[in-house]
Amino acid sequence: MGGIRIVGPTVLMTDGVMAGVAVISAKELNMSSLLYGALEAVWTGTPTGTFKVEGSLDNISFFDTGTATTPAAGAAGSQLINFGFPIGFAYMRLTYTNTAGAGLLTVRGIGKGTS
Repeated sequence: MGGIRIVGPTVLMTDGVMAGVAVISAKELNMSSLLYGALEAVWTGTPTGTFKVEGSLDNISFFDTGTATTPAAGAAGSQLINFGFPIGFAYMRLTYTNTAGAGLLTVRGIGKGTS
C-alpha cells in the first residue's frame, strides 16, 4: 500500500543579499517524482522588488511559470507559495529581482508525492 513521500522542508537559500539592481536565484527543488510543492520566502530589511517562480525540465534552462507572488514592498516580510495542483516540470526555483532597498532572503521548499 502506497503512502505519502515528502522531500523537505529544505533550505534553498540562506541570507541571499537583496541589494542593488540584481537578480538572485534560490537553489532548485527537484520535483521529478513529486506532484505538489511549496516555496516559502522570508526576508529582512527594506527591499523593494519582485519574486518569480521558475520551472525547468533539464535544470539548465529556467522559465517563468506565471505563478502569482507577493512583491517585497520596502519592509521585512514573508510569503508562502503553494502548488496545489500536479506540477509538470522537473525542477522549480524562486528568483528575486531587487529594484531598491536592501535585505536578506531565506527560501525553503517542500515537495510531496506518493510512494
